[in-house]
Amino acid sequence: MIIRIDTLRSILKTIIKSENSDNIVNHLIANSNSVLLNLIISLHFDSTKNCSFEKDTYFSIDISSLSKSFIDTKFVEDHLIDIGLLVENKLFGKIIRSDNYSDTHDSYNLNMKCYLFFGNETLETTCSILDIQKIEKSQIPYFNNGTDLKRLIDTEFEGIPISSANDI
Repeated sequence: MIIRIDTLRSILKTIIKSENSDNIVNHLIANSNSVLLNLIISLHFDSTKNCSFEKDTYFSIDISSLSKSFIDTKFVEDHLIDIGLLVENKLFGKIIRSDNYSDTHDSYNLNMKCYLFFGNETLETTCSILDIQKIEKSQIPYFNNGTDLKRLIDTEFEGIPISSANDI
């Protein structure tokens, strides 16, 4: 979404209730990046949005958020769908820690170091909190021991009786 700077100033002034809101807004805009400003606007208009990510939080990310070179080298779409790690163009991952210079995790940092799941392997990368959505581990079919995922091999041979010792 593209917002004109005057519109952004007006929106931020409604959020900041102060006699000095003009100066506060001007400093905020001049010293913030577009990711932070987008987050502020997003949080203002969606009160249900949660942008706090603790360590070990599971998330989904739309594959369109990933770089083209990343998708070309690490991404085998059919395999990920089959094993339950790609659902409706969403890939799954887990937060390692905030991407900052401190040893202390900051759950409100704009970027998080993450693991993206690729079956038997994971890839460490950095994701913007605007691109990821918090989920429960139980929402990832891969971790549900097949309860949410009907594997192709199970359906292919469904209905064929297994012979027993009593069969001639």
